[in-house]
Order: sequence, then structure tokens, then C-alpha cells
Amino acid sequence: MIIDQTKIYDLVLSVKDKVMAVDAKVDSVDAKVDSLVEGKKDHETRLRVLEQRKTIAPWQLWTAVGSGVTVFGGLVAALRGLGVG
Repeated sequence: MIIDQTKIYDLVLSVKDKVMAVDAKVDSVDAKVDSLVEGKKDHETRLRVLEQRKTIAPWQLWTAVGSGVTVFGGLVAALRGLGVG
């Protein structure tokens, strides 16, 4: 079986078009992966900054609130004991 040169040329062009389409898809995926990698780097940086910040733990907050209520109650009791309220 002999294949005509025109048919071979058309087949080569078809393969070329398919390879170019695959190459374009690979470039698109590569750009998306690069974007995700850059986003992850920024995410890591933000997490490290947040982890280094000094924060107040919930138990510290409740201790402060409880101390404030206790001091206020003590002042009210002292003032009542002095007859001021």
C-alpha cells in the first residue's frame, strides 16, 4: 500500500496541530502550578508572621475579667462598709 505524499503531509500537519494544542495545555497547567506555588509561599509567610505575634490566650482574658469583677466587688463592699452606698 502506497500513501500519497499529500495524505502524509496532511497527517503530519494534523499531528503538529495536536502537539501544539497539547503544548498549549501544558503551558496553561504550568502557569496554574506556578500560581499555586507562589500562593503557598505567601501563605507560609503569613502563617509565620501570625505565629510570631504575641497574643492573649483565652484563659488570660478570663483571668483578667475575673480579677476585674473581684476588684469591683471588693470596692463595692468596702464602700458599703463605710456607709457610702
